Amino acid sequence: MVLLGIIRKITTCFLTILTSILFYTSVVCAMPDINSATEKIPDMIISLHTGEKTEYVIAVEKESQQLLLYAYDGTYKIVDRFKCTTGEVAGAKSISGDKKTPEGVYFFTDEYKKKDLAPIYGSRAFPMDYPNYADQARGLEGNAIWLHGTNKPIKPRDSNGCVALKNSDIDRLSKKIALNRTPIIMAEKLTFVAPDSTGAVKKSIMKFLDHWEETLNNGNPKDVKKLYDDSYREHMSWWKDWMVVKQRTKASYPSFSAGLDKKSIFKHNGVYIAMFDETVKSSYKNMTAGTRKLYLAYKNGKATVVGDEYLGKEKSDVGTMLIEAGLKLEEVLDNEYEISIFVEAWLKAWASRDIEKYGDCYANDFIFRKMDRTEWLTYKDNLNKKYSYIRVGQKNLVIKRNGEHGTATFEQNYESSGFRAHGIKQLTLKREGGKWKIFRETWRKL
Repeated sequence: MVLLGIIRKITTCFLTILTSILFYTSVVCAMPDINSATEKIPDMIISLHTGEKTEYVIAVEKESQQLLLYAYDGTYKIVDRFKCTTGEVAGAKSISGDKKTPEGVYFFTDEYKKKDLAPIYGSRAFPMDYPNYADQARGLEGNAIWLHGTNKPIKPRDSNGCVALKNSDIDRLSKKIALNRTPIIMAEKLTFVAPDSTGAVKKSIMKFLDHWEETLNNGNPKDVKKLYDDSYREHMSWWKDWMVVKQRTKASYPSFSAGLDKKSIFKHNGVYIAMFDETVKSSYKNMTAGTRKLYLAYKNGKATVVGDEYLGKEKSDVGTMLIEAGLKLEEVLDNEYEISIFVEAWLKAWASRDIEKYGDCYANDFIFRKMDRTEWLTYKDNLNKKYSYIRVGQKNLVIKRNGEHGTATFEQNYESSGFRAHGIKQLTLKREGGKWKIFRETWRKL
């Protein structure tokens, strides 16, 4: 009897292993090949930003218990595939404790390392932004949906709702995850389409985003209301505050504007999700307000905004981050812009060998290497006559201002017909006669 019991256990174990092998073999055969440049993509991906860095998308298919990693550098490729496990109960998550894994498009808001985790979460974990605005609008509940590792063997549908991988797999995958940027799309069964099949939708939504950006910069409240669904307009009070900041700052700095960078588009359950970095810009400096998502629906052939949120922020923060960034940039411009213009004028006068304009940049009590202002300008004028050309520029300008005094520090590149130098220049400045003047200057070779 004992022997029979042992045989039964071995047989059961073997059948479990064989079933698991057959299950994963069947789904892998049905999946696209890794590193294929002509691969089809999940239809939830409409468009990805392309820039200097490769973008990644994680796709989870609950039916097959597979996680796919897509890379995009202008062409989509599957670059990795992992066994995963999802919620014990089939179906899309709707309430807390239902042991179901959500379905939709989500982003990672944080990363926890092993030292900060209970053993059940393995070597690391990435919280997702479930429930997002679209989920909450549908009445979906729950929290603490993570992508994490596990110290247990991977078995199909073996989590409380999270997506879990072997520790070695999530450690490898973690190198491709950018917080508040890399999406994870989750579905019971992924539908694959050709990348170029989304072109018409992409073009339409990009056109809408361009219009939204233009309205943000030049529109009035009536123009704004046309872009938003009636159900969402109660959340738009921030537009009035933004217009006050925009108009005041633009009056002093005409190049001031808001912009949308790194735009990507996804869709789920009939709603399109446009994600982008929202920035405030000027000719002197740009500043990121945050990563923003607009939820779009098509009604009567037009896109309208039905939801709006910043990644990792409360709904009440919508619009406030843009206003805060605008106020911060305004403060920076008030403190630094005038000095930056002065530095550029000084460099231009130096390069053009215009000793009169160059000399006008120096304070009356300027001293350098025991030379006063007059002696210094005589010295520089003689150098100008000696060289047939002078080229001088700066980068990484850092300005600090304290009332009527300030400093401008930057990398200076100098080249003339007889000399070259690269180093750190610091100008100590003060106000004299209502203008900025150079009081002292130092240079350190790099």
